Amino acid sequence: MVLAVVSCTTGPEEKPASPVVSPPAAAAPVTAAPAPCPLPAYDFAQLRAKPRLSPKVVQAMLRRTPRLPGFFKDYNEYVDLVLLDSLRCPAYNLLTVLWRHEDCCEDLYYLTTSPTGSAVLDSVRIAARGLDGQWHAEALMRPTGNGELLVTAREENDSDAQNEPNVLDSVVTAYAVTPQGRFVTKQLSRGQRNLRPKEHIPSAHEQ
Repeated sequence: MVLAVVSCTTGPEEKPASPVVSPPAAAAPVTAAPAPCPLPAYDFAQLRAKPRLSPKVVQAMLRRTPRLPGFFKDYNEYVDLVLLDSLRCPAYNLLTVLWRHEDCCEDLYYLTTSPTGSAVLDSVRIAARGLDGQWHAEALMRPTGNGELLVTAREENDSDAQNEPNVLDSVVTAYAVTPQGRFVTKQLSRGQRNLRPKEHIPSAHEQ
């Protein structure tokens, strides 16, 4: 192969190079933060027919996620655990679990776990209801348009003194979850009043 060599001394007159205008740099793409899942709402009256988890299933859940709340470890024949929902969110899993004791009461818990399900990120008791002697509690849940959950908790306690009215406590709380799976709780209002004679807070099936 013959390489042709061109002399630089006899070439055409050099001209100053035109300035090169660099195109504007493309804007870096904006990575949106993962959106949190909206918190689901439930009607306690409609949860009574839900089947309980078997002890075998609960033990399997504990092996996968050892740091589940203590009521998973204390599961027995007097208690029901009901898995209501298991939602896969962008950065976490959301579990809703009903704890139910045969004698008195029900508690509704929301838990978040890592995407693999091996670690518990956060947990919160959202609502409770029950009836035991002189105590009666009910909760009403209402979702908002921005993913929050409003819970109105009402608790009636019989007066210790004869001929004194029962006392009603009412608390409204807003619950939300961050994109990282952490629960945020904000109490919006709290009130207390005496109930009229023969007045009682309605049970879940009466609301």
